[in-house]
Amino acid sequence: MPQFYAEILRTVGFHDNSWKPFLFPSNDPSTSALGWVDAFTYFGPHFTGSASSDGDILSLSGTTANTGIIYKTNTQIGISSTTYPYLVLRAKGSGTIKIDVFRSDSLDAQTFTVTLNSSYKTFYFALATGHTIGNLIIYGQSVAGTNKFDYIALCGLTPIQLSQQDLISGTVTRTSLGSDHAELRLNNFRGKFLTGSNTFSFGDHLHIYLGQGDTPFHVYGGYTEHQEPIQPNDEIIITSRGWGVALQETIVENQPTAAPIYTNQTIQSIINDFVDNHINNPTKNGITGIVNNYRITRSYVQNLGSTIPLYITSFKNVWDSMRELTDLSVAQGNPAIFFVDPAENLHLVPLGAQGSANWGTDPHTDSPVTQRASATGSTTSGLARTLASMVPGPNQRPAAGAANDCSVEPRPLSRMIPAYARLEHLLSNAFSQTQEALTMVAPCSILLARISDSISRALEASMLLPSSTSTSE
Repeated sequence: MPQFYAEILRTVGFHDNSWKPFLFPSNDPSTSALGWVDAFTYFGPHFTGSASSDGDILSLSGTTANTGIIYKTNTQIGISSTTYPYLVLRAKGSGTIKIDVFRSDSLDAQTFTVTLNSSYKTFYFALATGHTIGNLIIYGQSVAGTNKFDYIALCGLTPIQLSQQDLISGTVTRTSLGSDHAELRLNNFRGKFLTGSNTFSFGDHLHIYLGQGDTPFHVYGGYTEHQEPIQPNDEIIITSRGWGVALQETIVENQPTAAPIYTNQTIQSIINDFVDNHINNPTKNGITGIVNNYRITRSYVQNLGSTIPLYITSFKNVWDSMRELTDLSVAQGNPAIFFVDPAENLHLVPLGAQGSANWGTDPHTDSPVTQRASATGSTTSGLARTLASMVPGPNQRPAAGAANDCSVEPRPLSRMIPAYARLEHLLSNAFSQTQEALTMVAPCSILLARISDSISRALEASMLLPSSTSTSE
């Protein structure tokens, strides 16, 4: 069965899922185009190792105690360590690597040492509160080789793991006809996800990984939205829309100073304006300080088609405007399609001739994605509604001795199946006895007694089930 991993990053203040240029955006799809640069201004010596990103994973090698990479910002990250007191990252590799959280108010740094494992793990570290976070620096690997980083974030709460603990079933749908979508059904015993330390909120980040190999594929990234508790079986359904919802929620207005009237521009240049001045822009129509946390990159927006003499759009969302632009690309004889991937990269790709799609310079050329982009179908992954879906893959167990690794050792399935099987049998028996009692010609008190006895046995069995919060089994 495919390995499945799902987690939620809560109250995210800063994050980088793609490692591609954001504050200094470009249309360069090469792996060497990064949003992180040589940290020589911080250390002194130049970094002579290698850093690259495929749009999802950062590959980093050759860092030393005095060389590494730093997040590229024109000033500082500028958020409070009191509001966002946790550094969260997902990585794999060998040996250890260091991360400095530079504090701009005190001009010093808090250093964390991450003990890496051969498979991906999610780590979190508590920051000293009362500081303004200036920047992040990754350096100082202890063992030669290439280390891999999935994402890095600054959060208000620790991450929570959903799979191998409380996941019952789920569905992920990837599509180019709108934003991706995910729906998960979880155990919510005693309101676990509604009160206490496991609560999460609208807009938190959901990551889902699925695959058969050592490295599960990042199949989904998006925002948690609706939460629907279900009684009396203590479950909760959460729904999420992918990062592409940023295109649907952003209105094209007067940015930065002129009305959105585009004269003699290419589709690429118009989309660049959408991303830079509308989706990611924190200052809109003279209103400053709008924190939407969108981080859509445009490294994979290709220059397709010819110049458009005149294009006007106003008070439409970006997604509708881009649909119009791709319709124009069809009229030009250069049909194109767009989508946002699970690492927040916006793609504009050529479809090519029917039945032989050609994605040009875009690196994401695997068959399922090609089918999605050409709108011939959606890529959908469903999880079985059985206890087998809770079996962990070998790469999802926590590293021994990793104190701050938020991966949790799953409860042995062998202990869970007998308890759940017994409960299922008793519930079935209770239902049968209730039906039989209702068909009998007997006083009402006898009927109630039979029903009460049947249900009581099932309730007693449910109290013996392993607690969903236990991690010691």
